[in-house]
Amino acid sequence: GNFTFSAGSSQTQTLYNGTTMQVSYGTNYTTYIYQKSYVTVTLQKSKTYAFVIKQTSPVATIPHNGTFTSSMTILNAGNSEVNISLASGSSTWGIKFNKTMMDILPGQTMNVSATVTATGNPEAGTDQIPVLVNYNSQSTTAYLSANVTTLPGFSANQGTSMAVPNGSTVWIPVKLKNTGNQPLAVNFSLPNGTLNLLKET
Repeated sequence: GNFTFSAGSSQTQTLYNGTTMQVSYGTNYTTYIYQKSYVTVTLQKSKTYAFVIKQTSPVATIPHNGTFTSSMTILNAGNSEVNISLASGSSTWGIKFNKTMMDILPGQTMNVSATVTATGNPEAGTDQIPVLVNYNSQSTTAYLSANVTTLPGFSANQGTSMAVPNGSTVWIPVKLKNTGNQPLAVNFSLPNGTLNLLKET
C-alpha cells in the first residue's frame, strides 16, 4: 500500500556576521510498498528569505526636477544565500545603482549607493521613493526619502476661439492647469477691458 514518511531536524547555522540561527530541515515522502524494503529519506533545508533595508544617508532636499545621491544597506536576514536585483519602483523617479545585482550570504550586509533623479513632477513635501528588491521570482519594496521643494504655478487658456453668447451673459470657456507640484486655490476673474465686444453678424 501507500505509506507516507515524514522526518524533520534542526541545526545551528553560523551566519556571515558571526551570529547563529536555527535552521530547519524536513521532508514528506509518499511511496508504494508491497514487501519488506528500505526507504531513503532525504531532508531538505527549509529556506527562508528576509531583508532589513535602511537608508543610511541624510534625507536630501531637491527641486522638483532635481537629482540627489543616497545610500542604503541591505541585510540578508534569512537563512540562505540569495541573489537580488534592484530597480526603481516608480516612473516618477529614475534610479541608477552602483550595484544592480548581487549575491548576499545569510547575515551579510551590502552597501549600495544610488543616484536618484525626478523624471516626472513629484509632489512637494517628503516623498517616499520605492526601490524594488527582486529575488527568486519574488520582490519586496524598500524606500528612500527625499524632500521636494515647492514649485507653484498654473496656466490659463481659452477653451474655444470665440465666446458664446447666452442671453445677457457671455460664457468664455477657460482651461486652468496646475503646472506646479502642489495643490493650488485659484481665484479667477477677467477684467472687462480684456473682453472683446461680440457683434451679431
